Amino acid sequence: MSLNFFDNSCQEIPINKKLFGIRDDIDGIKAYIDENNPDDWAATVKNEKGNNGEGYNILFTAIDKCVLNDVEYPNRGRCEGMLTTEKHLFLLELKDRAKLHSGDMLIQLESTINFLNEFHPNELSNYKHKKVFGCNKKKKGIFYEIDNELQKKFFDKYKFRIDIQTDIVLV
Repeated sequence: MSLNFFDNSCQEIPINKKLFGIRDDIDGIKAYIDENNPDDWAATVKNEKGNNGEGYNILFTAIDKCVLNDVEYPNRGRCEGMLTTEKHLFLLELKDRAKLHSGDMLIQLESTINFLNEFHPNELSNYKHKKVFGCNKKKKGIFYEIDNELQKKFFDKYKFRIDIQTDIVLV
């Protein structure tokens, strides 16, 4: 089976707003962009710089429940979505749990990176900034420090940086 993480049927219309959110709050429905309900955002996207001082044109791709449906690869995890610009590729794992260890989110993100490496190795090399975000709505506004050794091992293995927080800043 072939997967297409860049299939436009799973992408929302590009957005260049300075501030918006990503939600994944309805069971059985894919994650999506929301501009109007900040209290419901699992992740806040701050699109601070881009071309000519305007925000980047950002594509949101729903991975879970779109690129990968629940019945496909049932024993492999996948994250909720992906944000891309001409130079950024950010993977987002969205949670809404009071008690959750950041390692639980990394398992889903690592699996998604493995899918991307398997199905899109050439496309990955086009992105200058690659990062995974573990976003937990219950811990909104809290920044977790990632151990330098884990950060280095993760980057050496996957060529992605790790961020465990709800604010996603594109600069």
